[in-house]
Amino acid sequence: MDSKNKNYFDIDKEFFFIDSNNLDSVKTRFYGYSIQDTGIYEEDNLDEQAIAGLDGCGCYIYVKADNNEITIQQDFNGAYGMYLYRWGGVFCFK
Repeated sequence: MDSKNKNYFDIDKEFFFIDSNNLDSVKTRFYGYSIQDTGIYEEDNLDEQAIAGLDGCGCYIYVKADNNEITIQQDFNGAYGMYLYRWGGVFCFK
């Protein structure tokens, strides 16, 4: 297989989709890492205390889907970039 045909991204880990017509398809996820006084947090060790402590330090995007509302938090510098693109007939974020 040549390099043009290789997939270097794990779609489940790298991409999230926002669909206002189907909120159930949007999952709460944490991408990247947060640096806090109590430690460095990633998706696998993020707890309620760490979520409450998200203050912009680190390199992350936190997508919260709750009660028919989507909230997106990002690090101070936008180091974990968000990119809007079209995939088929749908607009997506990365």
